[in-house]
Amino acid sequence: SDGTTNYTVNNINDGATVSVSPSATTTYSLVSVSDANGCADATPTGTAVVTVSLTVSGNLAANASQLCAGESVDLTFTLSGSTTNYDVSYTDGSTTFNLVGISSGHVETITPSATATYSITSITANASGCNTTTNVSGTPTVTVNPVPDGTLSGGATICSGASTNLTFNFTGGTAPYNVVYSDGTTNYTVNNINDGATVSVSPSATTTYSLVSVTDANGCADATPTGTAVVTVSPTVSGNLAANASQLCAGESVDLTFTLSGSTTNYDVSYTDGSTTFNLVGISSGHVETITPSATATYSITSITANASGCNTTTNVSGTPTVTVNPLPNVVALPMNETICSGSQTNISLSTTNGVTPVTYSWTVSSNSNISGASNGFGSSINQTLSNITNTPQNITYTITPESGKGCNGPSVDVIITVNPNPELIVTNNSSSICSGETTDIQLSGTTSGATISLAAVNYNGLTGGA
Repeated sequence: SDGTTNYTVNNINDGATVSVSPSATTTYSLVSVSDANGCADATPTGTAVVTVSLTVSGNLAANASQLCAGESVDLTFTLSGSTTNYDVSYTDGSTTFNLVGISSGHVETITPSATATYSITSITANASGCNTTTNVSGTPTVTVNPVPDGTLSGGATICSGASTNLTFNFTGGTAPYNVVYSDGTTNYTVNNINDGATVSVSPSATTTYSLVSVTDANGCADATPTGTAVVTVSPTVSGNLAANASQLCAGESVDLTFTLSGSTTNYDVSYTDGSTTFNLVGISSGHVETITPSATATYSITSITANASGCNTTTNVSGTPTVTVNPLPNVVALPMNETICSGSQTNISLSTTNGVTPVTYSWTVSSNSNISGASNGFGSSINQTLSNITNTPQNITYTITPESGKGCNGPSVDVIITVNPNPELIVTNNSSSICSGETTDIQLSGTTSGATISLAAVNYNGLTGGA
């Protein structure tokens, strides 16, 4: 009997056995024994206790199903069927791993190199020695995702206000990628990009950009993002134009000074007078361009290129000097040449015919010590009494210069005055008295060559023959 049910076994001999498989610990006892003659044992004795150990089972679980290469996962073994420890074997599908003397709830931390499915292959309860290969559950799959490797490139030299591209390159990992890059002061995020993606930057000063982080679509991060890009910003190009005069007389020159910045060497500059563009090649700051404008104009810089960097500006310029070109007056002297007698007055009128007003006239007189009365002066006419102290004609020259109200002197003209000497009569009487009918001998001469002597007879009563 098993204490609940009686079992009969017939026709057995001494030492016979019977197999039992209780589901729980059971005490078996002998109820009766009868032999072949029908004789019975009045006091059958003996008991057999069959102790049934606990059922051995196990479950395997992982705390993550997705890993990035190099990360770890915890495998948890939940075991039952032993009052002490267990020996467990598990596999990743290609390799079997043995854990000795672990307890239920044991956590095995592993760092898989590739995606694998894990399962328990055997559990042995150390207390009973009971083993199972089937009463197990849990086959977690752990996917190992590759880690991205990101780099940043794109260093360049740019002009102030210009832009350039930074380039992101990726190997490994799963696209698209999220990146964080820095200019040394601020971090910038760019999401959902692929290998070779670019971002435009326009720093105001030379800046070094670096890659801060790279994360792929699986959330895996590059542990050591690399690459820097130095964007060098060339100095700002600027210029100023100034003139050393705002008023000119026609034919005069003015100095245009170009003050430039933004280059370590020279500049190419274009400037205009409002109608024509002029080009200056390879000049330095402070360059002076001397010009002789023919008309009033306003000058300005239209373009500056810094030869060192190639940077150009058409807007960062100042200075628009206006240079007024004033016309020159002319002078008309009437008459241009004049002949007068010694002691007479000149009569030269002065005027302007080219429309310039107002105009003043000044004159200088050439030196001639034989003429008196001539002097330098100014006015609208020359009226001077000139005397010739010699017996021959003498010339003097008036050089007349017109000057406008703007202070511009026009071309001078010369007026030549001829001053003739006044003739002097010399009488020589060689016959102060004569007889009636005789001829007089009176000699006439003058001090001036070419003079004509006119005679007129004065008749007295009783005298004849005078002519």
